[in-house]
Amino acid sequence: MKNRFSIFLLFVLLVVISGYVKASSPEQQTDVSSQSEAASVAGTTWAGTDSAGDYIEYHFQADGALHYKTPTRFWKNGSWKQNKNVIYMEMNNKHTEYNGVIKSNRMEGNAWNIKGHRRTWEAFVVLTDNVGKGLKACKAEDWITAARLLIPLKEKSTPEVLVCLSGMYFAGKGVPQDFDESLRLMQLAAEIDKSGAHQYSLIMMLKVMYDNNLGTIRNQYSPSEIRLEAEKWMIRAAENCHQRALSTIIGTFARDENRLQDNRTKQYWREKLASCNN
Repeated sequence: MKNRFSIFLLFVLLVVISGYVKASSPEQQTDVSSQSEAASVAGTTWAGTDSAGDYIEYHFQADGALHYKTPTRFWKNGSWKQNKNVIYMEMNNKHTEYNGVIKSNRMEGNAWNIKGHRRTWEAFVVLTDNVGKGLKACKAEDWITAARLLIPLKEKSTPEVLVCLSGMYFAGKGVPQDFDESLRLMQLAAEIDKSGAHQYSLIMMLKVMYDNNLGTIRNQYSPSEIRLEAEKWMIRAAENCHQRALSTIIGTFARDENRLQDNRTKQYWREKLASCNN
């Protein structure tokens, strides 16, 4: 059990250490022609992460003020504007600015600050402040509190909530051990991940579970199918500029040019790596 919980901690570490992703310039962030109607975000709370893995809650006040917080701090020095489905936010007198698009219960876009750092970000609407409290409990290894706060949110929540719960089900911490539910939640996190970190964590999880015959994974995938499933997520992580995924794909070509199911060339991935590092 100790080894399995160590694997969960490794998943969380991968999320935390995921690096910056170069975003497009502010002028190129929103295609005005694609704007559509969206309900006002006034009075709502959203939560999510950026491509560096940093978690933030956004509280949209009715007067245009933006209150925002991390698991450890809270600020009231921001503002927001909405034009149909396009959202703009700024924090601390435009020290950091955000542009994004609202899609139902999700918003995503690009952020930049006065130092020139750029990131992508995404957020999901939440009904309470339980996301931040639950994630804080998860980091503090207060599994009972984390389960109480986060389990009601797991079907409509942020990737970080899903990763936390996945680890809890994997290790049986605060919840009954359930490898299949752990995998399902990690897959949900990977589906909405924009940094590549959760997708890369899923690849590791697939390998660990298949190699150790955990849950019913061998009933779901044959040896060739699990390889293709892992490869699919490796490609998605690489597209999101995950450095290890990109290095793995480029290294794969050195061993076997025809191994990847993806039909893009080694040169494509080398250029992708260069663009991600610019």
